[in-house]
Amino acid sequence: MILTLLARFWYVIPILALMASTAYYKHDAKNEHTERVKVEAAFELFKAEVEQVGRAQEAKTKATIANQERISNETKKSADARVAGILDRYKRMLNTDKGNSGSGQLPAVPDTTRPVDDSARDQRLLEVLRAADLQTGTLIDLQNWVKSQASK
Repeated sequence: MILTLLARFWYVIPILALMASTAYYKHDAKNEHTERVKVEAAFELFKAEVEQVGRAQEAKTKATIANQERISNETKKSADARVAGILDRYKRMLNTDKGNSGSGQLPAVPDTTRPVDDSARDQRLLEVLRAADLQTGTLIDLQNWVKSQASK
């Protein structure tokens, strides 16, 4: 009986199959559209969240940069003042003979390779001391700068 019906109405089978597949695809397309809307909404929410986090990070970065510039400017002012003080101190020492060995009143010892009162040697020594003082101060300022930058 089923075979007779199939033989008689064979042309209906492809139509039924086509209708079933169309209904399945319509149902699947509706579900796909709903899923797509959900994903798009989640993506928009994600974009808004990323934008908010980005703004917060930009504000934090600006504050950090401003703080580091402030620290750098303070360190530079301090270093400039220290260098000016060192240069002034050694300049005064050279001009007032405080940098001399103090042997200016003693007579030169005969038959020596260098007289006791060698002011050129004293000036060279002061120049070396000045350079060492400047270099030491610069290194200390650099260490303080690095510490203050790292702690903020």
